Amino acid sequence: MKKVPALKGKSVLMLFYEASTRTHSSFEVAAKRLSADVTNFDLARSSVTKGESVRETVETLQAMRTDFIIVRHSRSGLPGLIAKQTRASVINAGDGAHAHPTQALLDAFTIKEKFPDPAGKKVLIVGDIMHPGPVNRGVELCDAVMDYERCLINDQVENGIAVRMAVLYLLKPGGGAGQ
Repeated sequence: MKKVPALKGKSVLMLFYEASTRTHSSFEVAAKRLSADVTNFDLARSSVTKGESVRETVETLQAMRTDFIIVRHSRSGLPGLIAKQTRASVINAGDGAHAHPTQALLDAFTIKEKFPDPAGKKVLIVGDIMHPGPVNRGVELCDAVMDYERCLINDQVENGIAVRMAVLYLLKPGGGAGQ
């Protein structure tokens, strides 16, 4: 997919306190396809290892004029708290057992894509809403589910980039729906 200049000159900070392959990568790819500058916060090399609080981290990074903060943390509600202390658009990339909003959006998008008229359809959601990869086979899902011809995991991975591009675009500082 070609890059578009929709977020040219905007900065995206990836603030992931938890390991994530799919969500982190799809947000990073989405931001880069929109021509944003992406900074990955390296938790292991930050002052967080010396006890720096989330508030101190966000205040420091906000001083660098970040436009977006994409945050994943085990503490439920933390993205909302961060949003109250920053001018950046804050996107919840998962906060514990509380919420993972873009995951829900891409689940709904994938269902609508595969079943334009879902009336009367039964949809089985197994695992994390529909758990787009990568999957630890035999741990999270068995091979039979992974190899089932109607499995939508790879479709969801692809849709995750499109959905996250839309979220970034709509929350664009100075002109998106978030203003």
